[in-house]
Amino acid sequence: TYKGIIDCKAERKYSISNDHFNRMTVEDSGYIPAYNANFFMYIANGFGTNFVRNLRNIENKCNIKGCGITAQDLLYLLEVSRDNNLSNESLLRLFTIGRVINISDINELL
Repeated sequence: TYKGIIDCKAERKYSISNDHFNRMTVEDSGYIPAYNANFFMYIANGFGTNFVRNLRNIENKCNIKGCGITAQDLLYLLEVSRDNNLSNESLLRLFTIGRVINISDINELL
């Protein structure tokens, strides 16, 4: 019932470059408007100091929330979701947190 844009980056300190910002947000042709997404997510090995600021710039332009998550924490989320019945609504709340998701955020779902 929800649509999301999930972008994986092979970087240690991903921060959302201007080019990546434009690919997500350009009216009609950007990923978020083109797919009418309910959330967007970046997966990386780690995030740079400007990541949250740049994430909020996308949120403000597209009027939807997003997040970042490390690959390691995403694996943890997948593991705990096998043993727990996580609702689509609780996952949407997590994926629209507006910052980098951490283990304690995931544990709050349980």
